[in-house]
Amino acid sequence: MTTKPVVVYGASGYTGRLVCEYLREYNIPFVAAGRDAKRIEEALTQVPGVDTVDHDIVEVEHTASALTELFTGAQVVCNMVGPFIKYGPTVVEASLAAGCHYTDTTGEQNWVMHAQANCAAQYQLLSPGIAHMYTTSEIAANICLETPGLDSLDIVSMFNGFPTFASTQTIFHTLNADWYQLQQNQYVEWDRNARFEVSLPGQHHTAIALPWGGMSHPV
Repeated sequence: MTTKPVVVYGASGYTGRLVCEYLREYNIPFVAAGRDAKRIEEALTQVPGVDTVDHDIVEVEHTASALTELFTGAQVVCNMVGPFIKYGPTVVEASLAAGCHYTDTTGEQNWVMHAQANCAAQYQLLSPGIAHMYTTSEIAANICLETPGLDSLDIVSMFNGFPTFASTQTIFHTLNADWYQLQQNQYVEWDRNARFEVSLPGQHHTAIALPWGGMSHPV
């Protein structure tokens, strides 16, 4: 049980560390949790001024009972442990049992669809897919929704850099999933062989975009 309002689960990873950094910036007390306390401690050494915010480091097993005990007393769980289709259900179950709002940073469309179909009705707030890599295109999508006369939208997001170990595991899970687009408010499965050559603003070369590349916007 905790007296802190926020639990960051998976705090030792890249994204978890960034979330802890923002919580420190806004002076929000939090619990940095995960399966390896030493790794969490090492990650938090990279958060400037982390000692100025009230926080705890907790090592916890990835079981519904252990996580429920940890989450009890918190208001929000920020889950950073992927692949989410593999690990997310246990965290959602524990969050619900503890009476917490749930958020995560997934890009896994199948996990968002699973959560929507099986968990959403029981929650005050169940919000997967909150991540900086999706916010720009989400804003673009909402602008289109607010603009009369637009009836279709294609979103392409391109990223640089190398994936972390956890992200690589997510990519492997992604390869085995079915992916969907929306047509007339109905899910239509993408052809697994589909690919698009897209122009990049400010670049002299094109890039290959894959429709199963990790986006949950249609959901």
